[in-house]
Amino acid sequence: MKMTEEQYNQLDIAINDTIREFKDEIPLYLKKVFLSKNYQDFQKRILWDIFYKSAAIYFKNYKKDFYNIFKDLNNEHIYTGLKKVMKNCSFLDNLIKNTKESV
Repeated sequence: MKMTEEQYNQLDIAINDTIREFKDEIPLYLKKVFLSKNYQDFQKRILWDIFYKSAAIYFKNYKKDFYNIFKDLNNEHIYTGLKKVMKNCSFLDNLIKNTKESV
């Protein structure tokens, strides 16, 4: 099953809430992960890390189970949604690109 518009909207809200809350820490975290080489695909690793962090932020802000929203989706569908959020969030998109180029 593909991600619905409502699921995407909730994902977008959660990711952007997380970015707002951790805007200063995210660049440092990306650099740390990049230098660790503990990933097969840097972008995928970062997007999934942000997804998992967003679950906690979403619950704190909205008192809803973030994972339950996506229970009917497989990981590839969620990852497609994460990439779409990234492309629409210039801060995150540029940060991932710049980290790979600058380190």
